[in-house]
Parts: sequence; C-alpha cells; structure tokens
Amino acid sequence: TWSAGERARVEEALSRRDDRQAFMRTLHEAIGRFAEPVHVLEEACRLLGTHLRVNGVAYGEIEGDDCTIVSDYVDGLSSQAGRFRWTEMGASRTEEILKGGTLSVNDTSIEPHTAAEREAMRAAGIGAYICPLLVKDGRFVASFGVHSREPRVWTTDEIALVQDVADRIWVTLERRKAEAELRANEGRLD
Repeated sequence: TWSAGERARVEEALSRRDDRQAFMRTLHEAIGRFAEPVHVLEEACRLLGTHLRVNGVAYGEIEGDDCTIVSDYVDGLSSQAGRFRWTEMGASRTEEILKGGTLSVNDTSIEPHTAAEREAMRAAGIGAYICPLLVKDGRFVASFGVHSREPRVWTTDEIALVQDVADRIWVTLERRKAEAELRANEGRLD
C-alpha cells in the first residue's frame, strides 16, 4: 500500500510539473509573437487568468506609493486599469514587499492586513491573491497580481506557476524595451 501511495504522489507531482512546463511553452510561444510590451502583457494576463480560472490578473508598475495597472484580464470583476495608491491595499506589508518574492493570501478578510486594507481589497473584489513582486535597488517597481473574488486556498504549484510567469514577463519586457531603444538609436543614425 505504501509503495502504491508513494508512486501515485510521484506521478501526480510529475503531472503537475509537466502541466506547468506545457503552460510556460504556450506562454512563450504566444508572447513571442508580440514586439510591443502592452500586447505581451495583455496576452500573458489573459492566458494566466483563463488557465488558473481566476477573476483577475493585473500587471502594475510602481512609482513610490502609486501603482499604474498597465494591463489586466478580468472575469466577473471591473478592470483596475489606471493609477491608484497601492499603499491603501498593502502598506502594512511593505517590509515583506521590499524583500521581493511572492506574497499570497488565501482569504483577504482575515489574513495579514489592516482593516482599511481589507476593506479596500473587498471593494476591489479581491478575496484571495498571489502577487509576485519586483524590487530593484531596494525599491518596489512592479507587481503581477492574480486575484480571486472568493477566498481560495492556493496550491504550491499555482504559486510557483505565477512566479514563473512573472519572471518570464519581467525578462521579456526588459528585452522588448532594449530592442525598442536599439531601433530608435538605429533610426537616429540613418
């Protein structure tokens, strides 16, 4: 019995890994078609949102206390596109944010936030989230948020997938910006 159970666990782990790798290949092929960062973000948010069956996926750029949602995918929520003060939803977690990595919360109504932050998330329709964070030179510069309207227990595989996608997107965006600068410089030389 023990060996059959262990074999089943190993097979399940391999299946989840294969699923994650297949999704990353799909993402790579899909975003590889786009030169413009906005299209890369739109496609990445849409693919991740539909794959995880969540209510929202948003990519935001951070400047001080402000966040500008550059692109988002929504299903049953209002778009968050535009500018807002991220500190209204997460200032109490600033120390964790500046360490980088990924924040995840299964139930925003009871987990580590202030009452005001919980209310702001409730108003935005965020009952649970996974949020990989990009910190450069000790500054919080971007986030990639996955949101569920209802509380949700995130699996370690879901959290790892979202982090993998965020890492790929950040690298892709940097590459696209460098390519655009190169084209602009070449244009000036002609």
